[in-house]
Amino acid sequence: MYETDDDSAVVLRKVRRWLWFFLVCLVLSGLTAFPLEAETRLLVDFATGPAAPLAEHFPAATAWFERVHTGIVETDERYPFSGGRSRTRSATSG
Repeated sequence: MYETDDDSAVVLRKVRRWLWFFLVCLVLSGLTAFPLEAETRLLVDFATGPAAPLAEHFPAATAWFERVHTGIVETDERYPFSGGRSRTRSATSG
């Protein structure tokens, strides 16, 4: 009924594991949050490349990938303050 020192150590170890897992997930999500244009370009290239079976079997998915990539590129061009490639381009052109 009462917690012993062993039970507290087990609970502490489990909490620490969950915290590490959460921390790793946060880092991974942060790493993939900003290079959307490059990631979607790679996805489109992979989906439409010469050895891509995806384009033949799932043309709607391929079209959607291209539409998403185009949207990200256009948003980056129209709103450079949102990050991405335009910020770098404006910083180096001045």
